[in-house]
Amino acid sequence: MTEFLFLFHSTVGVVQTRKALQAAGMIFRVADIPRDLRGGCGLCIWLTCPPGEEMR
Repeated sequence: MTEFLFLFHSTVGVVQTRKALQAAGMIFRVADIPRDLRGGCGLCIWLTCPPGEEMR
């Protein structure tokens, strides 16, 4: 599986992306931004893609 980390400047971006990922049936989790990458609104989305699904 491949993991992607999305960082956001605002909570609005997190909410919009969360809705889009839920509608697409993707596996993800909303979490605090890792300490060494702090910035923006403080939230990030970890997206997990099964092999071959990265381009979906």
